[in-house]
Amino acid sequence: KYCPDAVIGAVGNGSAPAAAPASAPAAAPAVPGYTIDEVAKHHTKSDCWVVVNGKVLDVTNFLPEHPGGKLAIMTFAGKDATKEFNMIHPPDVVEKYAPDAILGPLVDKATAAAAPATTAAAAPSVAAPSTDGRKSYTMDEISKHNSRESCWVVIDGEVLDVTGFLPDHPGGDISILNYGGKDATAPFHDIHPAGIIQKYCPDAVIGVVGNGSAPAAAPASAPAAAPAPATSGYTMDEVAKHNTESDCWVALNGQVLNVTNFLPEHPGGKLAIMTFAGKDASKEFNMIHPPDVVEKYASDCILGPVVEGKAAPAPAAPAASKPTPAPAASTPAPAASTPAPAASTPAPAPTTAASTPAAAPAASAPANGITMEEVAKHTTEDDCWVVINGEVLDVTDFLPKHPGGKMAILTFAGKDASKEFNMIHPAGVIEKYAPDATLGPLVEKAAGPAAAGGDLAQPLLADQFESKALTEQWWGEDRNKADMFGPLGPSVTSYVISLCYMIWMFVIDTLKTIFSIKNYKVLSDKSGLERSAIFIMVFVTIHALGNINLLVSDRSFEGYAYLLNHPCPWSTLFLPVEIYLLLAGLLHVVVATDRTFKFKTMNSSVRDLEMAISGGILLVFLIVHLLQFRLISEANCPQYWMRDNWFPCADDDTSCPIIHFKDLYKMAFKIFESFGWVCFYLVGVICFFIHMKSGLSRVIMTNNNIPRKYKGTTQFWGSVMAWVLFILYLIYPLFAYFNPVKDWAAYDAKQLRPEA
Repeated sequence: KYCPDAVIGAVGNGSAPAAAPASAPAAAPAVPGYTIDEVAKHHTKSDCWVVVNGKVLDVTNFLPEHPGGKLAIMTFAGKDATKEFNMIHPPDVVEKYAPDAILGPLVDKATAAAAPATTAAAAPSVAAPSTDGRKSYTMDEISKHNSRESCWVVIDGEVLDVTGFLPDHPGGDISILNYGGKDATAPFHDIHPAGIIQKYCPDAVIGVVGNGSAPAAAPASAPAAAPAPATSGYTMDEVAKHNTESDCWVALNGQVLNVTNFLPEHPGGKLAIMTFAGKDASKEFNMIHPPDVVEKYASDCILGPVVEGKAAPAPAAPAASKPTPAPAASTPAPAASTPAPAASTPAPAPTTAASTPAAAPAASAPANGITMEEVAKHTTEDDCWVVINGEVLDVTDFLPKHPGGKMAILTFAGKDASKEFNMIHPAGVIEKYAPDATLGPLVEKAAGPAAAGGDLAQPLLADQFESKALTEQWWGEDRNKADMFGPLGPSVTSYVISLCYMIWMFVIDTLKTIFSIKNYKVLSDKSGLERSAIFIMVFVTIHALGNINLLVSDRSFEGYAYLLNHPCPWSTLFLPVEIYLLLAGLLHVVVATDRTFKFKTMNSSVRDLEMAISGGILLVFLIVHLLQFRLISEANCPQYWMRDNWFPCADDDTSCPIIHFKDLYKMAFKIFESFGWVCFYLVGVICFFIHMKSGLSRVIMTNNNIPRKYKGTTQFWGSVMAWVLFILYLIYPLFAYFNPVKDWAAYDAKQLRPEA
């Protein structure tokens, strides 16, 4: 999809000859696989391979396009970048976006000649004393090996000599030297999977810690344990005191974390974390990290919750629950410096800033949009614009705050960064976090000034269409490109296709809700939230259509209700559907509540809590509504008599039996005689509209079945659907209140009842 030119040959074995320059296909090895020695030969800008999760990738052609610059990838050229890659990327990103960049698997050298001890980059493979009998070392002896010339560490009671690996370590030599001559078991297991030493570097083990050894010395650079705070947590005032490289705390989703020891290891550099030292980094963190990453990978870094009130006494030394370096995922958005294959690299986050456009831009935006020529003028740190998915954004104020550094954004200053942005950012992140940064749409060419005196000799639309045929602008598929905006926005074809995609989304997700239980496996999985929402919206649409019958007559309204409830094929279907509807509603409420308390904090803005607030009010409204109409037995309700045989019949049609049904029409009009109940329903309908419109927009933007270029027009149809349902439900109480039944006796008398 993104790097077809990256294919340089077929899968082979470790004895393959050295690869030719990137432009020429590599010779296929005779046996599948590449050794790390072979990978290590490809470490230049003209021939760059990396290893990710046991697979060898050629990323040569992507170097100049990398949002974080060439250096971020070249740091790992010819080496294993698995750890740094997995800190930030989802597991399937390579297979999903860059399968053609995969050359083959990484294989060991079991059948090859012995290699130098320090060639492996996937893990330390250093020269170690040959010991058949597990030589024992005391901690005093181990502590002497704490320099670059001789560096030993202890992991799980085993002594490893990692001297030769220091220059190759993905996190830099300082992250190992911090534990030189010491026990690194805890920080090692916080980030590395079990069995990695035995798998990649068994020869690095030179012995074990002896029984008579002294206790492991505490890391010299490690902060002292945090004292118990005076309250049951830490105030932001206390957190703010820890804002130096030697003592760095951050707040994430209401929890305080000590990330001091991780600063030198951070793939995005120290600045990415130090930007938020002593501050709350929740918004930036949540933009890119999965919700459970802190609990999963860095639970020991959590000092306690953020609380209000008087700050606890400051610790005498920098605090840390353990000398444990947090993984990259526990720090704000390390987006710009992680190596990756072509389509899986971190993109700059120019749109994550919620800042307002920079003061006094170089030129005012045209009324109908902004051209690329105008965007190209804003390329400095003092005036920086970028284009994302057809929208122009001013990100000047965000440059010093960007977790990946200024350069990641300035690389695309005055340019279109859509492809790189979309590689890593979820859909809808601009609308959610930085709506005020948007200056306007990108247009092909600004409209020219009107001729003096109203002269119409020049065609009115000439400036906009001088390079394209009018029919192409209105109807052609090219009309949907971001740089082509005509009188009707995207083409009519795009609107039709987008409508089909939205209908298809509802059909597929509804069927998945009924026939799949995957959304019950993980409580905070948003698929359970989205599928249940889609299923509920389908029912809500059917319910709203019934309100149209309210405007026609009581017979029409009761006939529609009876059609969906009396014993017939419809009701046979709708009974289990209502059970599924109840389960879907419970699932939606439970998952939404869990995600709200997990990902939101009490200091979140109203905008951040919009769905939670409207959803809570809507839940109360629905419970009351069901108690009034659905959960009341027919025996306790007024009865409506009519001739009906699946559909309403004429009163003189004796072929249809006389039936009776719960008089929902009368019950509704009786309730809406009260202005208080009308207001209650109006509030409920408004909350329903806000909740549905915002939620449907998010579902569309994150749905993988809708192509990105159609998401904008599909959102248009989602808004149309929300407005139509809003109007239909709004009519319900207003019509009943302003058009009451004046004579209920006459209403009852006109009904056809069976003879006694």
